Amino acid sequence: MAVEDPTAKHGLKLTIKDYPFANDVRILWAAIKQWVSAYVDHYYPETSMVKSDKELQAWWTEFRARSMNHVVRTNLPTEAQELKLFLMKPGFALLKCFPSQIQATKVMAVSSSHSPDDECIGE
Repeated sequence: MAVEDPTAKHGLKLTIKDYPFANDVRILWAAIKQWVSAYVDHYYPETSMVKSDKELQAWWTEFRARSMNHVVRTNLPTEAQELKLFLMKPGFALLKCFPSQIQATKVMAVSSSHSPDDECIGE
């Protein structure tokens, strides 16, 4: 719902301008990006080191596969035509990806408590 834009506040330009949750989270995005960038720069000073780290690449592949559909019902657009339609009518795409009320209620019920093995950034 946002694209990187170095000229925008916090480095992100929203696809949907009147999307309150995205507006509120941009400052958090900037803080997390700063922390992660410093961490990655410390342990991977060369870009080639990130690409050659098989364990890191496997984690990234798993993360994308498992996390894309946790909040939404559709995948992010990958084909050029899908992306073009998404950029033309982002509001339509957003509404299409929201879960039903029953689905949202189930997710809230299950995810409202933390698991004892949850890990936070920096741990």
